[in-house]
Amino acid sequence: ALFDQFRRGRLLRVQVRDKVASFDLDGTSAMLAALLECANRHQNTVVSNKDPARPSRGQDRGEGRGGGVSTGSGFFVNKDGVALTNAHVVDGCTDATIAGYGKARIVATDKTNDLALLKVTTPAATDPVRFRRSPLQLGETIYVMGFPLAGQLDNGLNFTSGIVSSLAGPANDSRSLQLTAPIQAGNSGGPITDASGLVVGVTQAKLSEVAAIQSGGAFPQNVNFGIKSGLAVNFLRANSIDPQETDTGEPLSAVMIAKEGRAYTVQVTCTPK
Repeated sequence: ALFDQFRRGRLLRVQVRDKVASFDLDGTSAMLAALLECANRHQNTVVSNKDPARPSRGQDRGEGRGGGVSTGSGFFVNKDGVALTNAHVVDGCTDATIAGYGKARIVATDKTNDLALLKVTTPAATDPVRFRRSPLQLGETIYVMGFPLAGQLDNGLNFTSGIVSSLAGPANDSRSLQLTAPIQAGNSGGPITDASGLVVGVTQAKLSEVAAIQSGGAFPQNVNFGIKSGLAVNFLRANSIDPQETDTGEPLSAVMIAKEGRAYTVQVTCTPK
């Protein structure tokens, strides 16, 4: 809709306070057509629809890909080297590795809910997360940790903050939560914590800017999604993992939450078949 308006327009007037600027739109039709074609090609390569349930079309999954190898994030859920991540992060893997721990094998996957378990093959003592039992509240402060944009950003842990902007995901999906904390490719599978450092979700996806512009002409801002921790806890128990849970915790500074997160948040690398 937005592209069509620009194609038909001849003159664009913009007023900021008492100043008015005019822009001649002649010749923009061909440029916009080329831009839209480029956007369509980008969408076909970035927005995956392998699993029609989660994430749905119109969402960019937050795993990074380059040179045939994909990267995502995860976090340890027990002291024996078992880590939780998204199923789409390890989909099609022949070899998976956890940075700092070496090779890992895929223990279990739940493609319907986009969850997977990895276990490091070399015995290692690991620091597990604590999950929060009590439900999230709209407007709560949350933190996202992970390893986005591998090879482009610092190799260390990336830490962002935001709030819970909705208690459901796309199409009123009650398994998901919507958050404003920025996420990028490679964040998938990382932990979402509350202000006490307790895990309340698993980072999953962001709304595709390309799909949103094509469908409604609006550019989405800070529309990101995670899987609620209750679903993750049930998945762990179904696979004989006893997660650490607590109802509430004492508020911590963001610096302390990030410090704790370094101990349990990991980068996951997948070599496809």
